[in-house]
Amino acid sequence: MRTFIVALILLAACGSGGPATASVASPSTGSDPSAGAERSTRTEDVDVHLGCTVITTTMVDERLAAARPWDDGASRADVRSMLVRRAVAHRIARQRHIEVRDEDVDRAAEQIAMQAGISIDELYATVAERGADVAAYRAELTEQLVVFRVGSEIATRPPQQAIDAEVARRLSAATQAVSRDDVHDAAEHAMWEAAVDDALDRAAADWMRVPVHQTNTECVEGETTGAPHASPQRPR
Repeated sequence: MRTFIVALILLAACGSGGPATASVASPSTGSDPSAGAERSTRTEDVDVHLGCTVITTTMVDERLAAARPWDDGASRADVRSMLVRRAVAHRIARQRHIEVRDEDVDRAAEQIAMQAGISIDELYATVAERGADVAAYRAELTEQLVVFRVGSEIATRPPQQAIDAEVARRLSAATQAVSRDDVHDAAEHAMWEAAVDDALDRAAADWMRVPVHQTNTECVEGETTGAPHASPQRPR
């Protein structure tokens, strides 16, 4: 059940090209997890500074309290890391004009349903049965698409030799008959996801070093040598 509710199978839903050709997600349809939190919160509530963008403890608490099915088992550290990476992905998406429209989310949902052997109506009904609504599910799909689309531009694809080694390791550890193709797809996806996370973590670290200047009306980001993107950040 979880395999088609969780948006992590979007790589397959985004087309046969795999991670490098993932459908885009957009700032216009996505909800930047840090939107509205740019230096507008109490200092004691700020958990992570990404230049003028912040991740707050309240944002982490609210995500955990929502208890959505795709967050099952997520720890506080998991949610914090996810919010930081998504904030970074949205910044890069804005800078690089990466966009997605409603039809891209429609296509992803339809392909997820098709892979699960159910209709789109049945997919959404299952989402509802798990305690979430369609709007929240589509928003999650969009967020995942933002991350993977940005990741396709900034992450390094795992070498085939490393993927093959991971497939061999998983096959040797399997306790029951499994399809090599299925194991290959799972291993490739896991390694690609790790590469995207690593690339976003590096970008976040760069932005944490960006100096900022707070005026009475706005926060202004400075420049730092070696920052990979237009507007990086500084640590707390």
